[in-house]
Amino acid sequence: MTPLALLLIASLAQAGALDHYGDPAEAHYALCRRTELEAREDVERIVGVWKACLSEAERLSYDTVLPAIRGNLALASAMLDATRSSADTQAERLERALIAVARQRDIQFRLDKLAHIYRQYTVTDRGRSRMGAYRDVSFRWSNQASIDTGLTQVNEVVRRYMEDAGFRWTDYGHQSASRADLVCRGTVRARVKEPSDTDLDQLPIVETIIAIDSIKLPGAEREIQGFLTSATAQATTEQGALEASLHEAAQSMAALMLHRVIQTSFATAIDIEDYLDPSVDDY
Repeated sequence: MTPLALLLIASLAQAGALDHYGDPAEAHYALCRRTELEAREDVERIVGVWKACLSEAERLSYDTVLPAIRGNLALASAMLDATRSSADTQAERLERALIAVARQRDIQFRLDKLAHIYRQYTVTDRGRSRMGAYRDVSFRWSNQASIDTGLTQVNEVVRRYMEDAGFRWTDYGHQSASRADLVCRGTVRARVKEPSDTDLDQLPIVETIIAIDSIKLPGAEREIQGFLTSATAQATTEQGALEASLHEAAQSMAALMLHRVIQTSFATAIDIEDYLDPSVDDY
């Protein structure tokens, strides 16, 4: 992207996007995603979009959106490298892209983008062979009693995004859950936050936190390290804010879960400490 295009992004943000998003960093990220859509299927152009987006975000110190921007750049770069590789088949190209994903640290992948590549891979013979031991997932919440009283939609929402990620859901307590490939243990909590003086109309704000304490692989007798995701949303009612924050937190959780599973699956295929730094890519 040219300096003129970057200037256009900044001008658009000042001209109206900030009014919609409120936060300059979020407005910048939204405009980058819009520019990505305009690039359609041109992977090389998409890499350029996210590299320029990252440069501008770093210049403006938009720290809150840097992990997401780096995730978009890393994934686009991985796909571009894969298409330029000497791989003979689509399965091999997808595998190369996922190995690059597995090398990443401390960035955020978009669930729709990462899951699209992952699901394409898992329908190939190579993908079924490698990922077959990571398909069925079960969740056990240690605070199930509080979920039953105030967060009854948790499993429905979490299931939606886990299935979007390419996993097969099994209800905890069901007979099939005893044979799940991935057994996740954690907690889900939500709290109403006090609005600040600057919050519009003092609308309710709810934060939802999903903490995954452990991800066990019973068949392999080992665990994947747990993690925490959270999201905050504002709406006209507390229930609306709760639902919005729960969906966002669950979507982030599913994306991170998928990333961890990919890392685990390809751990023997790569040097896990030698990861790509998308900020120094040559594109």
